[in-house]
Amino acid sequence: MYSIARNRLTGLVQKHLAVRCVILIALAGGVAVACAPLAVANAGKPGVAAELTALLVCVAAATASLVVQSIPVDPALAVARTLLGMSIRIAPPLATAVVVQMSGGALERGGFLVWLLLFYLLCLAVEVPLALMGMPAFGQAR
Repeated sequence: MYSIARNRLTGLVQKHLAVRCVILIALAGGVAVACAPLAVANAGKPGVAAELTALLVCVAAATASLVVQSIPVDPALAVARTLLGMSIRIAPPLATAVVVQMSGGALERGGFLVWLLLFYLLCLAVEVPLALMGMPAFGQAR
C-alpha cells in the first residue's frame, strides 16, 4: 500500500510542474510561519517585514528557476538551461541584498540578510531535487 502511494506521488511530482511549485511554496511558507515568533522577538514589526520580504524574494526566484529548468530543450542545450535557472535563482536575492544593505532602513534593522540566507538555502535545498525530478532520465524522451 505504501509503495503504491509513494509511486503515484512520485509520478505526480515528476509530471506536473504545478505540484513541484506548490511543494516549494508550502515548505518555505511553513518555515516562515514557524520562524515568525523569532522574527517578532528579535526585531518586532521590522523583523516580520524582513522575514516576509526575504521569503518572497527567495521563493519567487526559486519558483522561476524551477519553471525555466522544466522547459524541454534539446539535450545539447540542457547545460545552458540549467545555468540560466541557476542565474535566475541567485540574481534577485543577491540584488535585493545589495539594495537593502546599501539603503539601510527597517529591513536592515529587521535582520533581512539573515532571513535571506535562511530562505535562500532552504529554497536551494528544496528546489534542486524538485528540478531533478522534473527532468527526464538520460536517454529518455519526455
